[in-house]
Amino acid sequence: MNTDSNSGLIKPIIGSVGVGVGVVAILYRAFKSTVKLDQYKAQLPFDNATLSALINENGNLSENEHVLNNICEDGEYTCVMPPSENAGLDFLATSLRTIDFNTARIVVVCDVENQATKVLKELGKRSIGCLLVNMASKAIDSGILLWNDGLINAVMVVSDGMLKHLSKTGNIKVNFLVHYTQKLPHILQQRSQLLIPQAVEGTKVLVIKPKSDNQVQHKTGERKIETPDARKQTIPTERAAQKIQTSSDFFSYISRFTCNLKTVLYPEFSKIRIKEVNAPHVSDEARTADTLSKLGETQSTAPDPTIPQSKIEKVNMLSGLDGLDGLDCTGSRGPYTYLHYETFTWSRTAQSPCYSANDVPHYDSYLKERLRRLKIGQTRAKRVQRYVWPHAASGGSMCVVGNENTGKTWSYLPTVCQHILVKLPPRLLNDFDCGPNCIILCKDEKQGDDIAKLCTDMTGTESVRLKHVVKALTRNSIDEAAISMRKPCGALITTVEHLQQLYLLHSEKNRIFNLDSLKCVTFDGIDSIWRGGRIYCQKIIKWLLDALSFKKGNSQLFIVGRLWIDMFMKPLIKELPDLLLVFEDELEAALFAGIDFEFIVSNNYRNDIVQILAEKKMIKRRVVLVCSGYTDINELSEYLSSKNIDNTAIEQFDEQADELYNNWCTNRMCPVLVVAENSIAKCHGGYIDFLVHYGYSSWPLYKGQYRLFYNNYRCGVGTFPGTSVVVMHPNELERAWLTCDFLLKHNRYPPENILTMLTECQIDVKGFQPRSDRPLCHMFKSYGNCIRRSCQYRHFLFDYETQPRSDPISKGTIKFYVLSSVNPAKTAVRLVEKGFLKYYQNIPVSEFGDRLHLHYESLINLPQCTNPQIADVCVMKINELYQRVAITQLVSADRIEVKQLDSGVEYLMVTKDELLICNEEFKDVPFEAYDLRITGLTPFNMERLWPADAIKLVRHKFFNIPAHQHRIYTADVQFDFHDIVFVENIYNSNGEDLKSFIAADIPMYMDNGVHRRLMKMISLAKPSEKGN
Repeated sequence: MNTDSNSGLIKPIIGSVGVGVGVVAILYRAFKSTVKLDQYKAQLPFDNATLSALINENGNLSENEHVLNNICEDGEYTCVMPPSENAGLDFLATSLRTIDFNTARIVVVCDVENQATKVLKELGKRSIGCLLVNMASKAIDSGILLWNDGLINAVMVVSDGMLKHLSKTGNIKVNFLVHYTQKLPHILQQRSQLLIPQAVEGTKVLVIKPKSDNQVQHKTGERKIETPDARKQTIPTERAAQKIQTSSDFFSYISRFTCNLKTVLYPEFSKIRIKEVNAPHVSDEARTADTLSKLGETQSTAPDPTIPQSKIEKVNMLSGLDGLDGLDCTGSRGPYTYLHYETFTWSRTAQSPCYSANDVPHYDSYLKERLRRLKIGQTRAKRVQRYVWPHAASGGSMCVVGNENTGKTWSYLPTVCQHILVKLPPRLLNDFDCGPNCIILCKDEKQGDDIAKLCTDMTGTESVRLKHVVKALTRNSIDEAAISMRKPCGALITTVEHLQQLYLLHSEKNRIFNLDSLKCVTFDGIDSIWRGGRIYCQKIIKWLLDALSFKKGNSQLFIVGRLWIDMFMKPLIKELPDLLLVFEDELEAALFAGIDFEFIVSNNYRNDIVQILAEKKMIKRRVVLVCSGYTDINELSEYLSSKNIDNTAIEQFDEQADELYNNWCTNRMCPVLVVAENSIAKCHGGYIDFLVHYGYSSWPLYKGQYRLFYNNYRCGVGTFPGTSVVVMHPNELERAWLTCDFLLKHNRYPPENILTMLTECQIDVKGFQPRSDRPLCHMFKSYGNCIRRSCQYRHFLFDYETQPRSDPISKGTIKFYVLSSVNPAKTAVRLVEKGFLKYYQNIPVSEFGDRLHLHYESLINLPQCTNPQIADVCVMKINELYQRVAITQLVSADRIEVKQLDSGVEYLMVTKDELLICNEEFKDVPFEAYDLRITGLTPFNMERLWPADAIKLVRHKFFNIPAHQHRIYTADVQFDFHDIVFVENIYNSNGEDLKSFIAADIPMYMDNGVHRRLMKMISLAKPSEKGN
């Protein structure tokens, strides 16, 4: 049999597996052949490029077939547009004859079973042996395995319906994939993901798209998009087909009709310049100007919107993208975007994914064995690890953003452990060496202990001289860790605060860091680390960037976390030329890419949706309406049609839905696409201008809708940012709270209408359960609203609580001593008029306070408070000082909440035994401490809690009072409410103001609605039987 021509396999065998003449010989070879079954495993990894098409040169072949070559993630795509179906089959058969079936695994994928059967027969007529797979059975599965192992040499012909079964049968090794009459680009990508999960060198993809398939009929008219000039229908010769495979001039033939193919596949790009992978870098300004000029036809001036602008709250989510293109990429390539494995990956250099840990060439055998024992990445790597493992192992830096339990820690840990195992032992020969190979920064002691255990499991038992892991997770462990770091060690696991303390211990005489040996630094949980110690993070990053070079061959920086921290990552992007970004969270990827948000709280839900869609249609935008929950897609589509809104509805994808989606993708003046939430994973048809969210089912599914914007990223991050239009019901409390939480965590102020909705929901909920016996919510009386997700306290005033206090502070300038800085916005003060006698335990004590303290200190038998009641004034010892407190809440029989009255304003949880009866001579003296609050000064989180480093910064820098000095501060009073005095600002004796100090160093925002909301609370006070 002539294996070079493949002409002996023609007739189908019995069943659904078709093989031609020579069946006996093939089966004999299947059992007797000495062909090496692992000949395909030894191939080198394929060097992937990007999903964006790589346009080479222009040309055609014999003026018969229009040919285009594209470099994509799965390999090399060759698109052929023959003038007819028969010409396409002739071209395919002639090309296949040039391939050695002993070394290639060829699959032809058709749309439906009938078409696959037809292709089998037509290729048989052209002397090409085929294997037809059109149904699932044990016999066919056996045939597939023999074919996959190279024991059956034939072209496998399958339909789309059998692809999932084919991928589950075994580790299919396809290195020549033929898409026959494919209709949609996203179907082509799905086929490639199933059949080529990990491309290897030499992988080829051929797309046969006859001219008849390229003529797209628009629904709105009779105009067709046709291929250019008709060509002669002559069959290519075998010599011509061989020329396609081997000629060095091949690239000069294949792209003359590039623009026409793009117009056929993606007509919406016909007026838009796509950023090519190999194109020279274009600045943001030039790209913006070019995009605006080329979009002039479709983006006309917007008409007056039918929804009042007062109802629409816009939030610009554009993060600092200047760093993405600010660094020149190697060899004018990049950046690259990858959309595989339900993740968004960005890099300046081409990346190659791995299927499992065994596929990472830079991992040594010992490390792979350890991973195998721990059952990490053996069967299949997790999504975020596919691109990260090879990149990190080869010396690159990376950042992974994803949800919990998605494999983020294990994305960097193998590389860290390999640094320990490979680079630590040789360092022991140098008596002058010291310090760790790697530093892992975590949020707290618990996380650090968990990571240390994983490192120990990976690196094995350490010797006396070889310390793999050093922990500095508590204040008491710093000295011990510094002693261990005087010698070479593996990984230092610590927090940013403790690392700063260790750095201060480093000196020329006491060296504990060797920067030449420090090969990698990791931030694990950067969102928590940043939130709890932003100032420490900034200091550590500045030190690292000054001391280390984060380039391949030098040091690596690994960052993993739940959130994309723009303020942290923006300065790093320019400093990391080989940075790899992987987003598992679609909403975080949208933040990175600059997607804008519009929020509308609507009582008339459907009517507002119709008005939004009508407005977007008028300005000629591509709009997708995603329906969540139990929405009836067809009923909604009919309703939109009744309102004269053209739309295409897709509830689930089938052959008819594919055709509808294809028409929508190829129609520039496209209608509104109405798609079900569970079908968006199959929508890969180009960029969109507006994503409108209809309904709500759950937060993870809602975030998954932003995957539709991944199509925008193909053309370059920031090229087509898009806008998300979120329309909420007033009762969608969960989505409203999570949306505000998302915005605040990224230092964006939430829309006022959503905050108002949260407050009203809290009041409505408490309306059914008033909880009149509960204390007033602290957040409610400080900001005029409560935005906690769940709050058990009271959110209304009683009429007696609106009365002014017995010793009110009048408006104007006041002078005071600072008792304590509770947080940047809240300060406990004592007026200068109250007097000052001395300091006791760094607390300024007045004459009254000193007298009360001496009285109780002289008593032999302290009078215990046996029956404490709310609002009672008692005495207790705090910081060795007897002082008055007021009971604010009886939590349980032995747990009581009290508030300081004279030496502070903080709330404390105490036991009944700590409370003493207040003597009558002290009980009626006016309280000395005042709660001063800067009006509207708010941190960026839903709990309105200030981070610890911000509190320390204000205490030690702004309120730093030298010993034995009574420094006087001033403030301008705006108004007082309940037990809080609201001031505009606080000034020290040098004229420096607290608000400017905080704004310069601490993330915060000013809530300008506090005074209005508090006055509204007073007007809505409820009557009560309680007295003053």
